[in-house]
Amino acid sequence: MNLQYYSFKEDKIYEYNSDIISKIYEKKNSFDLNTRFELSISKEITSLYVYRVEEKYHLNLIEFNDKSQERIGIKIESLETVNSFINNYINELDSKVTKNSIEKYNSQKKKQESEKFNKWKIKYEKKKEKEKFDFLKPIFYTLLVISIAGISFYYWNSEEYKFIFNETKFVKAEIVETKMVHAGKGYYYQKIMFEYKFNNQIFKGDKKIGKRVGRKKKGDFIKLKISTENPERNKVLGYYNN
Repeated sequence: MNLQYYSFKEDKIYEYNSDIISKIYEKKNSFDLNTRFELSISKEITSLYVYRVEEKYHLNLIEFNDKSQERIGIKIESLETVNSFINNYINELDSKVTKNSIEKYNSQKKKQESEKFNKWKIKYEKKKEKEKFDFLKPIFYTLLVISIAGISFYYWNSEEYKFIFNETKFVKAEIVETKMVHAGKGYYYQKIMFEYKFNNQIFKGDKKIGKRVGRKKKGDFIKLKISTENPERNKVLGYYNN
């Protein structure tokens, strides 16, 4: 059995020949396999070629025939695994053992890489699916803010905020007093005071009205919407002349 080792660090070739396996083991173990190197172990019809580049080990089994040679190789990251392949090759009587081991290792590696890729693919597809709708979030939040603002504006201006979570009822109120109030710059509005009855109780309210509604007088009637829980809360729905 012939053993050749080349150290890039030393820039030196070591060669050793022996048919005693223990001697080959001993010599092989004296070599530094943690730095960049090339190692060749040759038998009658096969040769195991191992080298290290960029922290990865490359292992090739070469079978020599009459007219050609067959090569099978793998990449390995673990020194322990590399040593296992080398030791098995040194010790084996049949080169098919190492060849089968390399093929098995290749198969397992491909299976692991396939599983890893499938996991990555699933994770990537989920991420893309999620990102597909991420651009809608700002639109959704903008519409939500606009909706809340719009609803709030409506409830405030329509006085419907007075009846949130309350039951309501329609009642008739009577205007009991009116007066003109100067608003400034020659503009006047009419202020009306009214009374209405609910559950045998008299409630009072007032309202400012402008030209759009028209002038009202004492004795005219108003249609009100009131809260049954807080009857003093009211909203004017319409006016009726007496």
